[in-house]
Amino acid sequence: ESCKYLFSTLEPWENVCGIKGLTISQSDLEAEISYSLIPLNFGIGGGIHYGKIGGELDFIIDITSGIIPDFIIKSELDDFILIDLINVCCSNITYISDHIQILLETGVKKSILYQNPTLNTLVFNGESYLPGLRVEINELLILGWINASCLVLIDNDGFILSGSVQPFSFFNIIDIGGFSNGGPEKTPSSLSIK
Repeated sequence: ESCKYLFSTLEPWENVCGIKGLTISQSDLEAEISYSLIPLNFGIGGGIHYGKIGGELDFIIDITSGIIPDFIIKSELDDFILIDLINVCCSNITYISDHIQILLETGVKKSILYQNPTLNTLVFNGESYLPGLRVEINELLILGWINASCLVLIDNDGFILSGSVQPFSFFNIIDIGGFSNGGPEKTPSSLSIK
């Protein structure tokens, strides 16, 4: 038997600790404590943005797992382009050559990194965290013209690798028709090891 405590923010915290452009939004803190006052689980999550770069981050500690507690991490990064990272980190750069500018147009529409090393499903903020590892990249844009997506999923049932590349033209000389292995829901055309 235990009690759960949930604390949530209603308004975003802008310019966190005086850092201009850093915003924390929709933050949740959840703690589960037994009636004998022994902590069982602790989780913190929410949105974090710095300039144009940001996403969601959840961090959960399962204290009941043994001497060394298990950590569950899930991060989502939204609409990220390398040039934005350079502008945020190095605002004093005044010139970038055209050749380098093309390389810096590499970005991701959405990426998810999720890791639960435990054998148990934990629930934080209404979301279930199943055991396993998930790396997902949606719409990876390389050099401004190659659009690709991929999914790597490792769980108790096995391993799934899925990916696709949208059709593109290489300097209007060579046309590439694209590629897709069908996705994880189409087992015959995806790589699945169980």
